[in-house]
Amino acid sequence: DFFRHIRRKEYDALKDQHFEAVVHQLANKDRASISKVVTLIESQNHDHRLRADDLFQRLFKSYKQDHNNVALDKQLPTFRMGICGAPGSGKSSLIERVGMDLIKRGLKVAVL
Repeated sequence: DFFRHIRRKEYDALKDQHFEAVVHQLANKDRASISKVVTLIESQNHDHRLRADDLFQRLFKSYKQDHNNVALDKQLPTFRMGICGAPGSGKSSLIERVGMDLIKRGLKVAVL
């Protein structure tokens, strides 16, 4: 599978079908795939960065095909919030309460 190849650094062995499977898993909101892709994207390893860039290109292409070539910036606006503070000041508790409130309102939340 796609992620096993990354761990073993068999980058040249990756085939288009692996990327397409990952794109499909992400589109279906598969949490395990999402977390693995986030790890890949955050990696500082040069080979991982190349794979992440390739994956992004395929995701954007897939998105445009699914949305009749609508540009990504034509979507609904997003809201971003930054939270900082000293250790133990309640950042995680605040994030959880705000996030759960937004989810109850029917919104989607991502915490990075």
